[in-house]
Amino acid sequence: MNNDARRDLVDVRYLPFPEYPNVVGLFESIAEGPTGKDRHSHTCAEINVLLEGRGVWCTEDAEYEVTPGDALLILPGTPHYTKWPPGARFRAGSVDFYLGLLGQSLASAEDPPARPATPLETSSGWLFEALSHSPHHRLTWEGLPDWWQRLCAEEHAAPGPCRALRVESALHEVLARFADPAFRQTDWQQAERRGIERALRHISRRISEGPVTVSELARVAGMSRSKFAEVFRRMVGSPPHAYTTELRMWMAQSALAGSRATAASIANSLGFSSPQHFSRAFKSATGLTPNEYRKRWGAPWIRDE
Repeated sequence: MNNDARRDLVDVRYLPFPEYPNVVGLFESIAEGPTGKDRHSHTCAEINVLLEGRGVWCTEDAEYEVTPGDALLILPGTPHYTKWPPGARFRAGSVDFYLGLLGQSLASAEDPPARPATPLETSSGWLFEALSHSPHHRLTWEGLPDWWQRLCAEEHAAPGPCRALRVESALHEVLARFADPAFRQTDWQQAERRGIERALRHISRRISEGPVTVSELARVAGMSRSKFAEVFRRMVGSPPHAYTTELRMWMAQSALAGSRATAASIANSLGFSSPQHFSRAFKSATGLTPNEYRKRWGAPWIRDE
């Protein structure tokens, strides 16, 4: 390992899986990052997952700006390092494993040589071929923090073949996403996606205030109005106004079917100017008035009142 600089580790934990030799272990660290390098490489493959903070992950030929939900797959022997703003605090996880040996630990030594390959063994060979053409791969996936927590939860499970199978399956799950071109995006695609995500969160937070203008959403997303409208429709599948209307109607249906809230209070919480306006919009969208919808689709304890 060649180190040009070190990060200041605040906390670190190591989770071994002794019954599963293909995985060296899981590491989760909280650190404060000065500007500089921590250049090193491994004899095994490594998946780095950013859980909190933001910074830059670097290889010899690429730099990736990363935020929570980003991961980097580093193949054996590939030098890599990180760059963080001075004093920045971040939390990251990594799993070190042998990519070329995935699937083999699940086979019993007593199996006859002619036995059919298991699905995990078959997919392991395909993943190795799909990922070995490049020394590193980037992945952006909103499910990464949950995936990491599921993997770490295996620390408390009983050691044995069942735990090994779950760990193996979790690795295949994320490696399949690394290998899928749909999850490998350029930097400008990442920026577009994050901009649209900010706009969707803004719509949800402002839902009680009524529809938000396209110009306001474009400012939140960091795009021009025309660019935002084009990207939003491409990524979401409908224009911003139509999406907001669909969201309000879905929330109204949920409230009518699953709560005792009055139509007037639902109308107010969803930003309608009046109960009458809400009733007209709701009937236009569903074919039923709010009261008719509740009588037909409400929970029994609501319909029986």
